[in-house]
Amino acid sequence: MADAAQNVMVSKLAEPSDHVMEMLPVQSSNIQSVGYDPETRTMRVAFKGGTEYEYPCTLPDEHQALINAPSIGKHLYEYHIKPGAAFMRVK
Repeated sequence: MADAAQNVMVSKLAEPSDHVMEMLPVQSSNIQSVGYDPETRTMRVAFKGGTEYEYPCTLPDEHQALINAPSIGKHLYEYHIKPGAAFMRVK
């Protein structure tokens, strides 16, 4: 599964967003903070291990659904990673 996600990550995006996003801390065992830029519709997720990923083409209500989910990590996986949504590692 990880290989398929990496293929999506590499093939669908080339450059990270150059917009500065405010990162808000979240209650999660694996995710440290989440940011969103409504101008570019880009969501950024920072993991506690130090890596960060961007998810372009994220609608505002998709971002809010992630923030409000009972399990942020599970929601991220189910609605952004598993379906093959575009993303890229930025840090």
